[in-house]
Amino acid sequence: MPDEDRTFFSVSCSVDALPIGRLTRQHRDGLSYWNERRGSHAAPRRVDINPIEIPLVLPNVAIWSIDGASDYVCRLAGTEIDRSMGCSLTGVALGSIGCTLLEEARREFDAVRDAAMLSYAERTMAWLGKPHSYYRHLLMPLTNEHRAVHMLLSILTFHNAAERYG
Repeated sequence: MPDEDRTFFSVSCSVDALPIGRLTRQHRDGLSYWNERRGSHAAPRRVDINPIEIPLVLPNVAIWSIDGASDYVCRLAGTEIDRSMGCSLTGVALGSIGCTLLEEARREFDAVRDAAMLSYAERTMAWLGKPHSYYRHLLMPLTNEHRAVHMLLSILTFHNAAERYG
């Protein structure tokens, strides 16, 4: 197994082009809820999203605010995210995370922000000292009352990397 950060898969796309077969149950449930809440719009408004309404997904949910044009700040992180990361992600800026693939991840965040696309990625967690683990990340836009993207809904699941190499 590698002891450095690695991306297994990454795509930023429309909801119709999302690789559903790669998503976990939490991703599919969160995506279904997001789709239901968006109706005929490109994305739901943040006020239309209540993570408590998706209790089986809640431990894997993070909500990111857009901090100007330069960064993203985690406003809410579920218990499974904090446990797997080894610390609370709430209040942490994306730019302060020590992942060597940060610029790649930032491009995905930017695509969701700028084009209201969805992003899905699978990466190792070597940057956390866990090369034996990887995460799957689904990122979806949330809009304000003017339908401009201003927050991102994130669903992160964590896995044993041996599943990827077997």
